[in-house]
Amino acid sequence: MSASSPVPPGDLLAELAIPRPLSQSPLWLLHEDYFRRQGVAAWTSGDVPHLLTNSPMVARAYAQVIEGVLEDCGRGRFGAFEAGEPLYVLELGAGIGRLAHNVLHTLAPAEDGVPPLVYVLTDAFESNLEFWRAHPRLQPALEQGRLDLARFDVASDTEIGLERSGRVLAPGSLANPLLVVANYVLDI
Repeated sequence: MSASSPVPPGDLLAELAIPRPLSQSPLWLLHEDYFRRQGVAAWTSGDVPHLLTNSPMVARAYAQVIEGVLEDCGRGRFGAFEAGEPLYVLELGAGIGRLAHNVLHTLAPAEDGVPPLVYVLTDAFESNLEFWRAHPRLQPALEQGRLDLARFDVASDTEIGLERSGRVLAPGSLANPLLVVANYVLDI
């Protein structure tokens, strides 16, 4: 246990035995500290399993769900789309961005009458955003406006400020449905 831990080492087992959400456990501090220190190395070192959750097969499944929502909304099943307003796909704790790249690569081109789709990579740690900004495979989608980035901590933030477009996503601010992907977000 680190010196900054709120729980003395002798009391850790007692603290862990208290039933509560993970985000209120001393383990959460260790979890956050690990990802803060490791940044994208958590995924590139092999410490965090990601091959399945970032695979082309999973990306195809997400793309099919997104296309299904677009089709259902286009047919009025969930109300009509707001013309010209984006449909946001928000990935929480997006790691190295591989899933986003694969999903965007897999999605069929937008049809007429379908809102523009913007995939948003989010993470609580700035080092991951720096990695995405510089990653050559993400550049085309960033330049086309199909991908945006945001620093967002699911445990404490209530608004999502998009880096590229400047738009702020907040409760009640969207005209179209918000789709959320959360492969690595635990117990918030």
